[in-house]
Amino acid sequence: MNLQDAVLALRQAGIPSPRLDAELLLAHVLRQHRAELYARADIPLSDGCSKHFAMLARRRVAGEPLAYLVGYKEFYGHRFVVNPHVLVPRPETELLVEQALRVLPQDAPGTVIDVCAGSGCVGISIALARPLARVWATDLSEEALKVARRNAANLGVSARIEFVQGDLLEPLTHAGGSGADSRENFLHLDVPTPFVVPAKGCFQVGAGTWGPRKVFARSAKLCGAKAKAGPADPR
Repeated sequence: MNLQDAVLALRQAGIPSPRLDAELLLAHVLRQHRAELYARADIPLSDGCSKHFAMLARRRVAGEPLAYLVGYKEFYGHRFVVNPHVLVPRPETELLVEQALRVLPQDAPGTVIDVCAGSGCVGISIALARPLARVWATDLSEEALKVARRNAANLGVSARIEFVQGDLLEPLTHAGGSGADSRENFLHLDVPTPFVVPAKGCFQVGAGTWGPRKVFARSAKLCGAKAKAGPADPR
């Protein structure tokens, strides 16, 4: 498969940005920057690269998120490692980071809890923007925490983030140290997630919600409703 074949396949599958996605997949296969593709436009792919590229294109056509295929997602100006153990960071979630930064002083210490941290994109982004802040990140999944720890290490903030496995705020009552059990001292932002529709009393599965199914089931339980499983949006 070549680049044009992939673009056509993605376009026919209804992928909103077929050329961009195809170019990013090919750049990933060749371990090059996307801009470098134009310099080698006339160079045929090796059999191995062609087969790898075709496999990734088929998975994208099937609806698998681009971020899972290339292994990363840009969020708030930084690159975060992602895999199927965590949800892909969404652009809308950057608004949560912005709200936190508005109320968290830049030149004073502060403590933030990133609940259901996943990839750690929210807590890590806050830590990067507020060097004096201390972040506690919790997640029920140890596999998700491994991803978050890797991102914190890659971005140089491991020393200021404590990762704790457990459900919501529960692990912090046992974590000890740094006033972890003084919840009134934490920054709390009550911001609705894009997946939850309280007025309808349901948790919507779809709209690109690929990822660990236990996340959807747990979120639905917290909303007092059962998950309504439906076909995933290929976009």
